[in-house]
Amino acid sequence: VQLIEAEIDKTIWAESWEEQLEDVFDIQENIAREVMQALKINLIEARKWQVEETAADAYRLFLQAKHEFNTESNASKARELVLRSIERDSLYAASWILLGLIDGDFASRGGSPTGIRDYQDLYDLAIKHARKGVELGPNLAYGYASLALIYSGMFGKKDSAIFYAENAMEIGPGDAEVLGI
Repeated sequence: VQLIEAEIDKTIWAESWEEQLEDVFDIQENIAREVMQALKINLIEARKWQVEETAADAYRLFLQAKHEFNTESNASKARELVLRSIERDSLYAASWILLGLIDGDFASRGGSPTGIRDYQDLYDLAIKHARKGVELGPNLAYGYASLALIYSGMFGKKDSAIFYAENAMEIGPGDAEVLGI
């Protein structure tokens, strides 16, 4: 039995059996069980890098900020909540990435809760925050997608937007958040 990743024609797992053909269903069940066990291990290993740990209250604040930003369209409230999340855990990449998105949104609309008036300075702040998130979580496709979105709003930064979008798709080709950005 071989398990092959069809897109790249690479064998992921292979095993051979030599058994008496007394009960084909028992043999089939044993093979299926071993394939499932191998798949489970490979899937867990492949997804390990996507797990990010943080304090529960930092995560709760991040989720609230994300909700305010995505659902309620309240960027000011979202920014306040994500900054509180970062206060609780300054190493939580997702919060930094979201802060970058929020600041990028302010820059694209010409507003700022920070007192910065120049839209280019706002974009620079958004990029700084999103890059901090990518540095902390280099395997989070969401970070690269966020940078792509921020750069897409900046005049003359199309190449940077494409670069980060391609990175996001390479890391998380089926990631719903990446596809949503």
